[in-house]
Amino acid sequence: MPHSDRTHTDDTTPTTSVTQESASPSEPGGTPQSWWQRPNLGASLAEAVNLGTLAAGSAESELHLLARIGSESLHSRLPVLVGQINGRGVVLDWAVLLDDLAGWDYSQDRIATRWLESYFRVRDAAERAAERRHSDVSAADGRTNDSNNSNDATSEENQ
Repeated sequence: MPHSDRTHTDDTTPTTSVTQESASPSEPGGTPQSWWQRPNLGASLAEAVNLGTLAAGSAESELHLLARIGSESLHSRLPVLVGQINGRGVVLDWAVLLDDLAGWDYSQDRIATRWLESYFRVRDAAERAAERRHSDVSAADGRTNDSNNSNDATSEENQ
C-alpha cells in the first residue's frame, strides 16, 4: 500500500524493541500490530545500542546525520549501517524501512522525527529498566546487609 494512502492517528508511537524473537509484524498470539507500532530504523538502532552492538554516541550521531541528508546520501549510507546491526540480535522491519525510504523525499522531516523519537524512547525505556533492576538489587542487598548486621549485634550481645 502506498505511503500516502495509509491513515493513522499518531505516527510517533513505535516503542517495541526489535530482537530476533520479536521480529514478526504480529504480536504474540498472532494479532497483527498496528503499522505505526512496528519498530522503525530509530527503534532498531536503539535496540542495537541496548544489546551492545553499537556504541550509543555513534548510533545517535549517525541517526542525526541521516535525519539531515537527502535521499541519495541516505541510500548510500544505509547499507553500512544496516550491515552493522542486522543479524547481530537486532532485526530491521524491512517493510517499515522501505516505506520510510519511499516517502523520504516528500516527508523527510516527519520520518526523521519519528526515527529520532523512537530511538530515544527505546533507549530511555531500557535505561529506566536497568535503573529499576539496579535499585531492586541494591534494595535486596540492603535487606541482606541489615539482617546480617542485626545478627552480628545479637551475637555480640550474647558474648
